[in-house]
Amino acid sequence: MKIINCKNERDIKKCLKQNRPYMANLMNYKMNIKPQLFNGAEHLHFVLAGPSIETIGERAFANCWALERFDGLPKVIGTAAFTFCESLKDFNFTTISNLYPDAFSYSGLQQIEFPPNIKNIPPRCFQACLKLRNLNLNKVETIEEEAFQSSGIKVLDVPVSLETIGKKAFEGCIRLTDIVCERFFPPKMSASSFYGCSIKNVWVFSEAQLEYYLKDRYWSKFDGCFKIGTPKILKQRMQEIRNQKDSLWPVLT
Repeated sequence: MKIINCKNERDIKKCLKQNRPYMANLMNYKMNIKPQLFNGAEHLHFVLAGPSIETIGERAFANCWALERFDGLPKVIGTAAFTFCESLKDFNFTTISNLYPDAFSYSGLQQIEFPPNIKNIPPRCFQACLKLRNLNLNKVETIEEEAFQSSGIKVLDVPVSLETIGKKAFEGCIRLTDIVCERFFPPKMSASSFYGCSIKNVWVFSEAQLEYYLKDRYWSKFDGCFKIGTPKILKQRMQEIRNQKDSLWPVLT
């Protein structure tokens, strides 16, 4: 695989002309990644970004279907910056402070762990991430509309911090079977937040907590799914889920 050192936009234009797999070395690139800069670079497989790159612009890596890895310390991910990066399995969110709509929609992400400073997940940010299995919301307070629509998650852990789940946020997540509610009071949601999901279990941790969820207009629709969990029961259930074989989208799993 060819390594191309990029110090300026002229070097990047050379990258875009490549017709074989290559890695873009941006360690000496002193600017942020401008909008559309690598859009459609079909032979780009790896990106090594330097500390000067703090912002990834709008659609900067959109449609880079072969992009497998991005190594860097960006703070801002622009609108649709990595949309349709179907080979991108993982991403380091440690330094991210701001995400914009559609940032990773239709990407190949398999796991997401947000840092504590991420409080808001914008619209469609991880829409149709079909391979997504593990999601750690950490300190997220708001999930906006269609943020994880049609993604592949099986378990949703509702942290204490989560206050709002937007319209269609998890609509069409047909693998989603379990919701674990660490938050004592139910987060606000709409009738469409979990439309089309296959919810079997909504786990709470006490009768008092259950009472609040059953009084909520929308959470009460899961009446037959509520269960009071203990660490032992939940550990057993999560192991069962991990052992399940995926029967949907066999080509993608």
